[in-house]
Amino acid sequence: MAVLAASTSPCCFLFAASSSDTPRQDYTALWSRGDYHKALQTLEALLKERGQFPPTRWLADRAELLYETGRTDEAIGQLENLQDR
Repeated sequence: MAVLAASTSPCCFLFAASSSDTPRQDYTALWSRGDYHKALQTLEALLKERGQFPPTRWLADRAELLYETGRTDEAIGQLENLQDR
């Protein structure tokens, strides 16, 4: 469970969220365990959350995870898009 605390004068707010509520789980840990589908799902959520300018590393990782999950044509398309970036 992740706990975020923010302090503002004169109040203090506490927010708790389980990892199932947010895509904050480290996709690289899932990837290293061989859970490619879950890693891709988590990374896709992070990319969506990040918006228009995600880190290039995430885009390259998405291409590799697409390949690992058998989605080779999509992986190639992602790499071609990265080349044009």
